[in-house]
Amino acid sequence: MQRQKPEILFLHGYRGAPIGVAAIADELRKKDYAVHTPAVPPFAGAELMPTYSPQSYANFVKDYITEHKLDKPVLIGHSMGSIVAAMVASQYPDLINDKIILLSPISKRTPRALSVLSMTAAYLPRTLVDYVTTKVLYVGKDRRELRNILQITHDCTNATSAPRKDLARAGRFSADHGILELDFDKNTLLLAGAKDRLVKQKDTKKLANKLKAELIFLDDTGHIHNYEKPQETAAEIVKFLEK
Repeated sequence: MQRQKPEILFLHGYRGAPIGVAAIADELRKKDYAVHTPAVPPFAGAELMPTYSPQSYANFVKDYITEHKLDKPVLIGHSMGSIVAAMVASQYPDLINDKIILLSPISKRTPRALSVLSMTAAYLPRTLVDYVTTKVLYVGKDRRELRNILQITHDCTNATSAPRKDLARAGRFSADHGILELDFDKNTLLLAGAKDRLVKQKDTKKLANKLKAELIFLDDTGHIHNYEKPQETAAEIVKFLEK
């Protein structure tokens, strides 16, 4: 008898929007997985977040699971979404699957200077922020790929009309929290780019050791491997889910 495949709840990153994880989600759907890619606040609407706090984000996901009648979905979170997924695993473990997948996991909070920069960026011209962040996070050498990724970044930015103050609050949340602060007991896959410029390999390894997680570094890619190598990322996810 064939085992029923679990539903997947995919949480995008701070500047990602659902568009940012669409390529991976499409690959998973080809394997007959039901994939949900909600907009995470502030992309989902600032009114849904009374405060940009760990509890508010965990409650947002809890409410989504309840309202959509999802049956213990597998959480997949990218970047800031990895923090949110880990917070749900810590706060509401019985609502989700025993397996959890964290892409480009944010192991620990960023240095204070970067936290301030993240909040300040919300008030700068969005096209400028898109260009600078993409240039920093993209580690490839292909100019055509860079242009394509920059277009996705623009599309993600244009997917929200949230006030800049809410973008700044979400940026601060993303910078001020790390998964190493949390405790949960799940069968975990950490999937990161080998050349991630935002999160050091040693910190990702430390997180893997704490969680007793499976850890995979994707060669020749960085923090946005969801853009650079969506097919390879999806293939590793499927292997983990089908073990």
